[in-house]
Amino acid sequence: MGGSVKDVESKEELDNVVRQGAPVILHFWASWCEASKHMDQVFSHLSTDFPHAVFFRVEAEEQPVISEAYSVSAVPYFVFFKAKRSKTMGETKHVRSLPMITISLRLSPGTMI
Repeated sequence: MGGSVKDVESKEELDNVVRQGAPVILHFWASWCEASKHMDQVFSHLSTDFPHAVFFRVEAEEQPVISEAYSVSAVPYFVFFKAKRSKTMGETKHVRSLPMITISLRLSPGTMI
């Protein structure tokens, strides 16, 4: 599934993918948010650089069940799963989040920063 960004359709779909154990990166976004649009471009490039990972976009306001599950309070917001463990990175930290995700994707399975 790697190499592209997919819009997540439901919490069940997301949970099923996370259970499979591959790295999963969620990008919570909103159509009105300029920063989300910029992060979309970066996110797309990352999906090409790390085809072993699953990259999902979640429109925060359209998917309230998922947004509430991860306490999303602002966009862009990221949640990173590796070895079925999650780490949230968001709000004002989003500029620093993606480098941390890329480092973690390069580390051995199960290693999380």
